[in-house]
Amino acid sequence: MEGFHDTLNALGGGPETTVIVTWRTDDGLSRAINAMLSHRSLARGVTVYSICLDDSDDDALLYAKADNVAMGTRILAASQLGRSVRRQLMRRGPQVFKLSSGLVSEVYSPDRIWLDGVSVL
Repeated sequence: MEGFHDTLNALGGGPETTVIVTWRTDDGLSRAINAMLSHRSLARGVTVYSICLDDSDDDALLYAKADNVAMGTRILAASQLGRSVRRQLMRRGPQVFKLSSGLVSEVYSPDRIWLDGVSVL
């Protein structure tokens, strides 16, 4: 589990807030959350990493473009991450990680953001 958090913390290194959104191409809610948070985060100067849990880099870019993910969002496919991190993310499913000062400070499910109206930023 340490490698998993180390990788997330490395993505969110620095004093500013970072948001990491994991999503699947066949999950409309996680895709909607990804697009919504990409626009809100970039408007506030927050770094956003969008990680598609499907293994295709091409699919990640295609779906992000179709969903109108904000320009400047760093789009990755799970295949670009280490094997143990990829397994952890796949097991967890779509989630949103908020990092502050390089450390995971909060984890949200897409349902909690969408249905409960929880504000990530």
